Amino acid sequence: MRKIGYRIAADRSETDQYNRKMSDFTLIELLVVIAVIAILAALLLPAVNKALGRGRSTLCLGNLKQLGVAELSYANDFSDWTIRGRVLTNNGTSTSSDAFFHTIANLKYAGQLNVRSRKTILVCPDDKRPEYNSSDRYTPCISYGTNTCVTQGLWAVVADTAPGSSCRDRHRKFGDLAKTLKGASRSVLLADTWSLESDGKKKYFILRSGGASSANFEAWFSESITPGYISLRHSWQAATLFCDGRAKLVRGPMMNEYNTSSSYVQWLNPDTLDGINR
Repeated sequence: MRKIGYRIAADRSETDQYNRKMSDFTLIELLVVIAVIAILAALLLPAVNKALGRGRSTLCLGNLKQLGVAELSYANDFSDWTIRGRVLTNNGTSTSSDAFFHTIANLKYAGQLNVRSRKTILVCPDDKRPEYNSSDRYTPCISYGTNTCVTQGLWAVVADTAPGSSCRDRHRKFGDLAKTLKGASRSVLLADTWSLESDGKKKYFILRSGGASSANFEAWFSESITPGYISLRHSWQAATLFCDGRAKLVRGPMMNEYNTSSSYVQWLNPDTLDGINR
């Protein structure tokens, strides 16, 4: 019996030592696993962020395509005209405060559209500040600007009538764009915008001669006054709707291909062949 007791005690001692060894090994193994997971997470995080960014870019392009359908629906009802950047009142002798997105909402070309909401086709998922006027609780939210070379988006009533590199404000019909040097397929209708006016209001238009100089490379990557008021918020690309209804990401900066010394963003002007300098 005494021998059996010794054997049991010895077995217990060996078992305790084995368990302690297993416990030590499991702790080390756990630390190794945690370290491996941390390394994998560090490696995968940029790829995950990139994939999420592509998803937001896809949603943004979807917004522009729907706005393109609204623009074409308006043209079908109003003699082929693009939606004017600012709504005319008083028989065309002055302009109202309503912008192109109000026209889309008021005429229900995109269904029930609340221009004050951040969750509409007017707002890009990557736009951190879509409010037109952040100091106004009733402000509309808008991420896209209308091209004044096509839709005459400024306050001015009188539009440029002569084509050419100096044309800035011109309200056009879709059919007229086929006769321009760029044609409808290369003429910009809407694009990402984020620049702010001096009074803190956001731009609702993209302007060939607006903002910083087109030749200023660093200004293209600013978050305030960019050339043409264009935003490169999608990994240095701007979501763009062309006048033929296509929506695509266009990589910036949109510096002039030919007239490189000009401060104007001639990429926005249908009346010039000037494209993007790559």
